[in-house]
Amino acid sequence: MGDILARVRERATEIPAGEWVVAEGYDERWLVEGRAPTLAELDAACPNHPVLLVHFSYHEVVVNTHAHEKMGLRLHRFDPPGRQIEPDRRGWPTGRMIENAAAPFYMGAIRALRYAR
Repeated sequence: MGDILARVRERATEIPAGEWVVAEGYDERWLVEGRAPTLAELDAACPNHPVLLVHFSYHEVVVNTHAHEKMGLRLHRFDPPGRQIEPDRRGWPTGRMIENAAAPFYMGAIRALRYAR
């Protein structure tokens, strides 16, 4: 996990605040922690950028709070219909978005990357 978060932090130093940090290919099976990074960990590693961390399967992502804000989406305590948002023990989002829940973040980052060049 430390390596992933270090790479996210490093990339954030290379781009202006507010631009997307996009990384892909993490696989929790290869991490000592055996889980995806959390919203809180991404917030701590990259507080001034929206982060989109794409799972190797492309069926899920992990995002931080700034990504929600950038997309104009509120952090919901419960799953909206048709989406899969992983909750923690208290019911709050962990940042892990599965299938349709990931779509808005993919679209936001892709649009930003396309127009930033």
